[in-house]
Amino acid sequence: MMLPSREQKMAAIEPVVYTYTSLLSAGHFAMFGLAPWRMHAETAFQMQYRDMAEFLLGEAGAGRMVAADYFEPGFVAGWDLPTWRGEWREGIGVRLGGLGYDRLGEAAWVSHKCVPRLEAEVREAWRLFYGAMTDGEYRKEFVRQVELRRRELVPFHVKVELLYL
Repeated sequence: MMLPSREQKMAAIEPVVYTYTSLLSAGHFAMFGLAPWRMHAETAFQMQYRDMAEFLLGEAGAGRMVAADYFEPGFVAGWDLPTWRGEWREGIGVRLGGLGYDRLGEAAWVSHKCVPRLEAEVREAWRLFYGAMTDGEYRKEFVRQVELRRRELVPFHVKVELLYL
């Protein structure tokens, strides 16, 4: 698999930020939304979290958008998602994989217990990812995209961190 071009990496920032901010929005409504919409937000949170985990922890050259693409080869990430890796990656993978009997043995998902821990973890990883990025053009585009999404979510009381150049 060929590594993405600079243009592809620049274009990828929009869907990466969309996924991250959608995760934050889904987490907010999984915690504070009304039934039955809260249930849909829980599933959206799990889907978006899986995608962000793949982005933040994935290896360059796999054909997917990953954080490693924004750094020089050999860069060692200073972030992790230990709760995701240790407690939820497999279980959420099973949940999102369809209706199989293997779901019966998975831990129960309780939003008010799960969302705050996972959300705090991904927010910290996102902060460290952005802070480690040294390319000014990428940083500027991340700031621009986050600000666009943040403005869309403010009326719904979804907290999206501001990024600074």
